[in-house]
This record gives sequence, structure tokens and C-alpha cells, in this order.
Amino acid sequence: IKSSCHRAIDFLVKHAGLGPDSCFIDIGCGRAKPNLHVASYGGVRFSYGIELDRCRVFLANSILKVLMKAAQSDPNMKAITSISLQQGDISDALCLDPFTHVWMFD
Repeated sequence: IKSSCHRAIDFLVKHAGLGPDSCFIDIGCGRAKPNLHVASYGGVRFSYGIELDRCRVFLANSILKVLMKAAQSDPNMKAITSISLQQGDISDALCLDPFTHVWMFD
């Protein structure tokens, strides 16, 4: 059984061209679950998450750090290294370039 996030990524791959040349941004990334899914399943070039809440970003980066350590010895997890997460306010951005796919979910 696929999670709702995995089904949404399936939709993006099938209908919105999400793939190896894509640059993905998750605005309000929380614990970065979509970032992890698109990096590992969607196979994007780069996955970036931005979140206002410092605690959520800290938690997401803590999880990512553990996964990146595991990726060093597991070639199947190499895609995890294409993820970057940051605390910030997207309204400070002048544009969304170079991102090809934008994810926002409330």
C-alpha cells in the first residue's frame, strides 16, 4: 500500500514530468517527507525544502543526517544526498528559479 505522499509523487512523475532533470522545492517542508520521496522515488536532480519553524527544520535535518550517513554505505540511498533543507521564509525569495516543480500542502 502506497502512502498518500507516494501516490502524489507518482502523479507528478506521470503527469508533470518529475524526473532526473527536475529541481523540486517543498515550501513549508515540515519534516521533509515529500523531499525524501522525490529524491528516492522520483529521482530528481535536486530536492530543496524551506520551513519557517526552526524546530521542524532541526528535526528534518536530524533525520536527513542519519539517512545521509546510511547512504555512504548503501548505493541504493545515494539519491538522499540531493536533499537540502533550510529554515527561512519563502516570501523573501525574489523568484522560484531554478525549481521546475513546487510542492505546497497545508
